[in-house]
Amino acid sequence: MGSFVFLTPSRCGNKHLEELFRYFLKLSSPYAKIEVIHFGEEKVRDESPSMIEKALGKESERIKKHLKEDDRVFLLSEKGKVASTEVWSKEMSSWMQHPGRVVFVLGSARGLHKSLFDDPKNKAIAIGSMTLQHELALVVWSEQLYRLLTLEVGKRYHY
Repeated sequence: MGSFVFLTPSRCGNKHLEELFRYFLKLSSPYAKIEVIHFGEEKVRDESPSMIEKALGKESERIKKHLKEDDRVFLLSEKGKVASTEVWSKEMSSWMQHPGRVVFVLGSARGLHKSLFDDPKNKAIAIGSMTLQHELALVVWSEQLYRLLTLEVGKRYHY
């Protein structure tokens, strides 16, 4: 059984999106151990580039404190690799066999610090080429993880 972590800035502020997120986590629970960790979004006084950089740096340090040496880390970002469900499904077998955790990092509304992208152990992945609200992206990826987990155990793709 694989072990997955959603590392996010905070709980969904929208109760409907939070319910959907929890729904897909519950559906996924028979197939994998899934943990949700909130690292805390950094507050800023203004949206100046220097303040944003400083905030992202602090968030990055908090994210790194939650990562373990043997984690396989995926950064959910519009800068990442876009792939179909079928392509991700082929990678799922290696994710399920990975001895450590598979961690999906979702940044705050300001994104993720470049130091996370510079780490060669981290891989950036994208849900698609559209820009989505971060909480909605979390719901979409949790649904995709559920779909990938069910495909891994031989369930049909479409019902």
